[in-house]
Amino acid sequence: MYTRDFQERKKFEHFFYSWGSILASVLFLAIVFSGVVGLRHKERALKAEIATLDAKTVEIKTAREKNTRKLQALDTQEGIEEEARGKFNLKKEGEEMVVFLDEKGFAEGKRGFWSSAEASTARIWQNLKNWLGF
Repeated sequence: MYTRDFQERKKFEHFFYSWGSILASVLFLAIVFSGVVGLRHKERALKAEIATLDAKTVEIKTAREKNTRKLQALDTQEGIEEEARGKFNLKKEGEEMVVFLDEKGFAEGKRGFWSSAEASTARIWQNLKNWLGF
C-alpha cells in the first residue's frame, strides 16, 4: 500500500507543480492583486469625495445660520428699516442722504461725459434740445 500511496502522491505533485498549475496560480494572484488595488483606488476617491461633501456641508450650515440670523433680524422693526434703507436707499423725514461715487470708472480711463460713445451722443442731442428749447 505504501507504493500505491507514493504513486498517488507523485501524481498529485506532478499536477500541482506543473507549469500549467503554477501559471494558473500566478494568474489568480495577479487578478486578486489587481482587484485589491482597484478597491484601494476607489476607497481613496470616496474619501476625497466625502471630504469635499463635508466641506460643502459646513459651508451650507454657516450660510444657513447667517440667513437665519438675517431672518430673525427682519422680524423686528429695526431690521426691516435697516434692510429697506440698504436696498432701496430710503431715508426718514429730516434726514439727508450722502452718495459717494465709485472711482472705478475713472481708473479705467472713462471719465464722466465721455464714458461711452452711445451715452455721450445721446447726452449731446439731449443738451442741444434743451438749449434750443424743444
